Amino acid sequence: ENDYVDPEELAEAKIQEMRKVAAAIIEDMTRQEVEAEAAQKLAEVQAQVEQAQAEAEHAQAQVEQAQTEAEQAKAQLALTLKNALKRGKLTVEEIAEDFNVPVSYVQQLRDELQDM
Repeated sequence: ENDYVDPEELAEAKIQEMRKVAAAIIEDMTRQEVEAEAAQKLAEVQAQVEQAQAEAEHAQAQVEQAQTEAEQAKAQLALTLKNALKRGKLTVEEIAEDFNVPVSYVQQLRDELQDM
C-alpha cells in the first residue's frame, strides 16, 4: 500500500477544514448577534406596550373622574333649578333661559317636585 500523503493535498485539506470551522464560528456569532438584537427589540416593544397600557389606564381614570364630576355638576344644577322653582319668582321658561337649559328639562324637574 501507498501511505504517502502529498503535503500540498494535506495542506489543502487542512485549509478546507479551517474554512469550515471559521464559517461555523461566523454563523454562530451571527446567529447570536441576531438573537441578541431580536431580544433587545422585543424588550423595547414590551416597554412600549407597558407604557401604552399605563397611559390607557391613566386616560380611563381621567374619563371616570370627568364622568363623576359631570354627574356631580348635573346633580348640583338640578338642585339649583329645583330651588329656583320652589321660590316661584321665575317661570319655567325664565329659569331655562337663565340657566341655559332646555325648557323640557326644567319642566321635568318641576314635575318631580310636584310628585314629592
